[in-house]
Amino acid sequence: MGKQLKIFFGIVMLIQMTASAQNTGQEMKTSFAVNSEVFDYPKVQWIKGDPLITFEQDKIYIIECWATWCGPCIGSIPHLNALSKRFKDKIIFVGQNVWEDNKERVEEFVNDRGEEMGYRIAFGGGDESDFVNKWLKAANLSSIPQTFVVQDNKVVWITHPASLSEGNLQLLIDKKFSIPAAESMSPLKKAWDADSLLQNDQIVEAGNKIDEALKMYPGLSFGIYLKLQWFRKQGKQEEALAYAKKLYSNDPENNKFIYYDELLQAKQYTTLASLLDKEILKKPDDISVVMMRYQVFCMNDDYSNAAILIKKAAAATNDLAELTRLSLIDKYVSGFKAHPETDEAMLKAGQMVLSLEPGHYNVAIAVAERLWKLNNEKDNARSVLKEAIGAPKKNKEKLDKVLELILASLNKDRFPDEKQIREWEDLAFQEKSE
Repeated sequence: MGKQLKIFFGIVMLIQMTASAQNTGQEMKTSFAVNSEVFDYPKVQWIKGDPLITFEQDKIYIIECWATWCGPCIGSIPHLNALSKRFKDKIIFVGQNVWEDNKERVEEFVNDRGEEMGYRIAFGGGDESDFVNKWLKAANLSSIPQTFVVQDNKVVWITHPASLSEGNLQLLIDKKFSIPAAESMSPLKKAWDADSLLQNDQIVEAGNKIDEALKMYPGLSFGIYLKLQWFRKQGKQEEALAYAKKLYSNDPENNKFIYYDELLQAKQYTTLASLLDKEILKKPDDISVVMMRYQVFCMNDDYSNAAILIKKAAAATNDLAELTRLSLIDKYVSGFKAHPETDEAMLKAGQMVLSLEPGHYNVAIAVAERLWKLNNEKDNARSVLKEAIGAPKKNKEKLDKVLELILASLNKDRFPDEKQIREWEDLAFQEKSE
């Protein structure tokens, strides 16, 4: 086969975790940051546990921002749950759902988890919710998971949940907390130190740091990723696969993609396909599983079944976010040639997205491009962009400028390449708002 693959699950996890970690420095000017005073909790709907109305003096609160679609958030749940049990009489833990409109979906997720989420859960709502506006936007935070630590009516730390440990939470209880001291006890900090050591081929030292991080936080995705890299650095592919398989055997739900990635790396495609097919049979709308199965089909040049897979998955869900991922699956999974059958399936998924949200920027461009290049439906491609320009969306003024430039190019009978579109986006976002 010889195709250069992008093992996207591990990479996406690392990028998301990196983005969150970089946001914790709070170097930008914000109206909500470390040392901000907090008295009243934003307006939310409580799904589980006693409602939190006001913050009390002499109490400690961990506010964890998460969403059902956020892989690193879900991966952090067991760690938070273990800490909430360990400190249940001394620290109040809140799982604050953000950036979601579907309350029923969140309730179903929380109910399915049961005591695996044994702390209070609040539903915040969508992009303009009270919590998002007063906390995340005010703090200039645009990624999750994010954790706010509150003590004595003040925000004392804004960090990633992987930074939390028994040691640094005990500092809060002992009234000895400082950010430098807390970070020195952070599993995530130890993992980043290990990453630097690994990049410098300091194998033994890196292994020790990785083990320290995983001892503090056994499910740390970044730590597990580094452990696998540590094996590979030494040419121990079989040991890496055995390690991933053991994790999967102990906790299939939380570790399945770790094992699946390793099977992909080891080119054990038959075993991987069998596991994925069983998953899809149980849950045909699990788009992350579908995306990996798509990879395996494409690796075998089986584009017909890849297209059927996309169509079945699209028919199994009416969730906008999941349909969006299906419509842009070739953007998430690179390294495969374009094919009419899979392009047609992605086009149909994209049209379903636009029927729900005509102004969806990325999907509108993808649908227009597929209509233009795949079916030579040039007038329909132009219509899609015109509807997107007229529809509401985030950053409307800036993105509309880009859509107008794409439409102008289509009117000259040319669909711009991705590099050109990215350049137009950069220019649009560099312009100062009026």
